[in-house]
Amino acid sequence: MKQPVWILNSSLLLLLGIVGLFILASRERVPSRQVISPEPAAVEVSAERPTISSKKIWEKDLFGTIIVVPPAKPTDLVPEMPPAPVARPPIVPAMPTPVFLPPLNVTLKGIVTVSHDESRNRAIIADNKTTQEGVYKTGDTIEDAQLMRIFSNKVVLVRSNGQQEVLYLREKDAKTDPMFAVLSGWADIVHEVRPTEYTIDPVLFADRVKSLAQFIDIFDLTTVYKKGQNVGCRIGNLEKDSLGILLGFQLGDIIVRINNIPATDTAHRLKIYKELTKLPIEGKQIVVEFLRRKQPMSIHITLEQIRPKPTLENIKKVPVIPQTAEDVKEKELRTLREKFNFAPTLQEIRERERTHMVQPEKAEKPEHS
Repeated sequence: MKQPVWILNSSLLLLLGIVGLFILASRERVPSRQVISPEPAAVEVSAERPTISSKKIWEKDLFGTIIVVPPAKPTDLVPEMPPAPVARPPIVPAMPTPVFLPPLNVTLKGIVTVSHDESRNRAIIADNKTTQEGVYKTGDTIEDAQLMRIFSNKVVLVRSNGQQEVLYLREKDAKTDPMFAVLSGWADIVHEVRPTEYTIDPVLFADRVKSLAQFIDIFDLTTVYKKGQNVGCRIGNLEKDSLGILLGFQLGDIIVRINNIPATDTAHRLKIYKELTKLPIEGKQIVVEFLRRKQPMSIHITLEQIRPKPTLENIKKVPVIPQTAEDVKEKELRTLREKFNFAPTLQEIRERERTHMVQPEKAEKPEHS
């Protein structure tokens, strides 16, 4: 039993030796490491690195990405002057023609005024068509007009188109109204005697100029300062045939003194006003000193009532009859009653009631037999 095992082991050992010899015999031989040294070059090589021209790459456009832009033309820094626009005539719009309504066909018969409350004033107005009278207050309408103000001698109405209409109680009230005075002029009040000398009718002047404020408005007076000091009053715009023009004043004249009283401040101006209102009606002179283009000038004004020159015809027509103030007043009232059919005033109504209270038996009798 032991002999076959020995033969097997010996065979395997022999086979193992044969394989080892085969491996040793077939293994390649690795060459030994050798040191390599550079051989001297036959041609000398330049130490400089070759340069690559990018311009050739850009010009030949190897990658097809270059976009050639043509050079811009040189432009002038100063632009050319644009042509002048063609002149066109201005188009002026046509002014609308104002449309005026005919005056109201009414008559102011009477006015009842309350001194402390103007809203309680009443106006008695009659319709000329129907002859009917009505009592109106501020804000009431008469046809197409609205009653705006009620004064002691007139009423102011505004029509539907904005036209203002004034009804006066008496003809004298219309003539003495400042609005009427501006329209009619001042030739009947101021007369020129010679250059720089004038006469003024004080009675007519007082009827038209009611206050100092109205006088300032007529001359358009403003205060003039020089180096911070008040030197006088400058005359502003003057209308044609106005009071300032008839007295010889011009635009820009500076009033310095009146009757030797300086017109520099409010106190002195008020003093001038008081002094002038105290002057007698006739014979007194007023000297006004002013500057015109820095040159001192003056005018002399004489207060004198202007009376129409007597003629032979006037003397024959008008007999000289001495009359008292009561006779003149009664004559004026009688003339007005004949010309206008006035309603009784508040004073007349009160006097009539007082008479009826004192004499009751007469109140029962009719007024017209």
